[in-house]
Amino acid sequence: MAFLEFGYYLEVNDIKNKDVAERLGVKPPMISQWRHDPRVKIDTDTGDLVRISTISRAILSKLKPSE
Repeated sequence: MAFLEFGYYLEVNDIKNKDVAERLGVKPPMISQWRHDPRVKIDTDTGDLVRISTISRAILSKLKPSE
């Protein structure tokens, strides 16, 4: 399972991610603000959004998003 910086990989218009966002309690209009929210990351295997507390910071520190 790999995790990448949320803001670099989110497709704002992705319906699945909007649904996940709603389950996390953030309304879709706020999704663009999540691009800069370090507490939220994206799981590259499932496309789901996950809270930073559920991720190993050691794993995140080894991954660098490509631009």
